[in-house]
Amino acid sequence: MNKLLSTILFFVVFSGLTIAQSFEEDMAKMEAAYQGVDDLYLEMENSIWQDQKMEKQQNTIIQKKGALYLYKMDEAIMLINTKYILMIDEVSKTIIYDKWTAEKAENLAKQHIPATADILKRYPSVVYQGTAKQHKNYVLENKNIQMSKVEISFEISTGFMRLVRYYYNPELVDKEIYTELKMKKIDTNPSFAASNFSEKRFITQVGNQFKGVGKYSNYAVRSAN
Repeated sequence: MNKLLSTILFFVVFSGLTIAQSFEEDMAKMEAAYQGVDDLYLEMENSIWQDQKMEKQQNTIIQKKGALYLYKMDEAIMLINTKYILMIDEVSKTIIYDKWTAEKAENLAKQHIPATADILKRYPSVVYQGTAKQHKNYVLENKNIQMSKVEISFEISTGFMRLVRYYYNPELVDKEIYTELKMKKIDTNPSFAASNFSEKRFITQVGNQFKGVGKYSNYAVRSAN
């Protein structure tokens, strides 16, 4: 009996380690997939669900060409090129600009790309759910935190992440609530206009000041500093 129990425990522990290692491998493959492309076009849908009903939705488009980035999030735009970072708010009609440096780029990347070790530390339980529609699916859990469950889906052929769901701890809310990030389109060979990542689409310098141009000519423009 003790030998049987030891054998069962061995397989449970060994299986858990294998799953965690497999998840780490898929995360590494995803990071390599994103880092391995110079140009990228992404369409994402970020939504909040309550009892299987969508309560809020935000669409995001990310365009990347080397070290140049353009983010479009409903009524907000962020541009990053080799000289500037611009934040355009189409609701308040404001443009905030700042000089861009390699150090700032590195800090921004650290804020938005969580390390695999940090994820596994936060979610010690990792369960492989198998494959479906050419995707590998995982469930991560930690019942002691607010976002107690995460569902992650990786595209087998490319390694790109296709779907992420963060579930609120059911002990803290009386309804099933989760946020969902869905990759609707991934293009690793996009074609961009030459002016796509230029700050001159939004602002121009007049003397020591910047002013909006074109459809942004009536926007308030100010420095982030």
